[in-house]
Amino acid sequence: MGKISFETGVQEYDLNDAVKVRFNPTDLIFARKVFDTVESLDNLQQQCADRVATLDTQKDALQIYQISDQLEKDIREQLNNLFEFDVCTPLFGSMCVYAVSDGLPVWLNFLFAIIDELQGSFDAEKKKMNQRIQKYTAKYSGRLK
Repeated sequence: MGKISFETGVQEYDLNDAVKVRFNPTDLIFARKVFDTVESLDNLQQQCADRVATLDTQKDALQIYQISDQLEKDIREQLNNLFEFDVCTPLFGSMCVYAVSDGLPVWLNFLFAIIDELQGSFDAEKKKMNQRIQKYTAKYSGRLK
């Protein structure tokens, strides 16, 4: 039986020296999942913030903690689902994933770093593709006439 190997574009990325993930940064299905996750988590965090804003921090402290705990669980679940395994435990440990760093929640910093990689890869692959198409067009255009 023969064997065929070909390039899939899947790359391995080391996230903060804590965990490795694999994906093709030009995969539009994966990119859509990333953007959907950003939107979903942003909406979820805003909904929880709105709920907490209606509560009295003195009287409703237990309820606030319960809302916060559920938000933490939901964010971790969606991030883990994006990569189809637990990336949050090694990446964030016991730190709250909506803790703020550099002016944004850390979960958003994480997803923005992924988005930056997606954009850079799309640009680089587009240049390669154009060069490769020109090469084959030049090679075969004489034969097709």
